[in-house]
Amino acid sequence: MTRASRVTPLALAAVAALVLSGCGGDDDGGLTPDLVDQRQTTTTDPDEAATEGARTRVGQWVDGRNTILASPESYRSTASIGFAEGRASSALIAEAGRLDIKGQRREGTTEIVGELQVTKMELEPKPKNGVAISPFVEMRACLDESGTSLVKESGGTVAGSKGRGPRPMKFHVSNDSYPNPDSWMVSWTQEVKGHC
Repeated sequence: MTRASRVTPLALAAVAALVLSGCGGDDDGGLTPDLVDQRQTTTTDPDEAATEGARTRVGQWVDGRNTILASPESYRSTASIGFAEGRASSALIAEAGRLDIKGQRREGTTEIVGELQVTKMELEPKPKNGVAISPFVEMRACLDESGTSLVKESGGTVAGSKGRGPRPMKFHVSNDSYPNPDSWMVSWTQEVKGHC
């Protein structure tokens, strides 16, 4: 080998060693800690994620119901409801239909009073009579409709239509695509005994 041919392999080896020495064996690809995507290093508690998903949908149900009952003539199909399914969405459309037939709409808003409480949660429910059950969260909320009333097409308030004060409601929120956090839906609601 000539002197020139011996230098080239040595020079290449030295350059390669310098380049590779800058690349550590870290799992973060050599990024400094402040540039690492922290979502990759944190975990979410499934119960907390399910509670948050259910809480969000209950809030959307309350806000959505306020919108639907304020313009009942605009809602004819459960397909227009993106926060509820099954009995819950059918009940909202039926309630809007009853108001529309009478030429009425609701004025004012229902509010959630206090904190929503998880009363039951099953993220891996056992089949019932051989039928699979979706993961669900049941929540108790106090709804206050005292700031609402029904209004006729003519603009006058319907006598005796002032909404009730705080009352407890149960919300069954399920997720057919669990663990997808965006798939929680209010499946049914039920007024329950007790006080707020």
